[in-house]
Amino acid sequence: MFETVYHGVPIVSIPVFCDHEANAAKAEVDGYAKILDLQYLTSDKLYRAIKEVIDEPKYRIEVKKRQILLRDQKETPLERAIYWTEYVIRHKGAYHLLSPAKDLNFFQYYLLDVALAFIVILITISVLIAFVIRRSFHWLIDYLQSRRMDKLLDNSSNLLKSSKKLIDSKTIVKKNL
Repeated sequence: MFETVYHGVPIVSIPVFCDHEANAAKAEVDGYAKILDLQYLTSDKLYRAIKEVIDEPKYRIEVKKRQILLRDQKETPLERAIYWTEYVIRHKGAYHLLSPAKDLNFFQYYLLDVALAFIVILITISVLIAFVIRRSFHWLIDYLQSRRMDKLLDNSSNLLKSSKKLIDSKTIVKKNL
């Protein structure tokens, strides 16, 4: 959108990738662009949008306002580049302007220490989750086995009672005979 504002030309924007949508939305809110959705684009919609941007003066007025703001500088970019080139020559390299990032070691530069910390955290969380799942599974198995044993004990005690009754009834029958 920088080029649009710099040259003072309103646009019809068709966002396709990454930051296009956010930039197009900002341009539309600022009043110098019209957005069309690529998925629903037709030749008729494109024609009408281009016609609107060309015919409506509000688009050109808004982009011209932004152009004035952007170009309001005390020097041109070429003059600025010449100044800083001469500055570096005058101060023999201007080492005081160098970024401290140039002194970072390999691990700091590529944030390997941060990545290692994240990996350790992920592994710790994974181990804890696995431990909780394993303990829950063992508890469930123990619980089910204890219920099965309780049923078996109940069944065997019922069986014992019924066999005792049977024995008692046989004894009574024998006595009566």
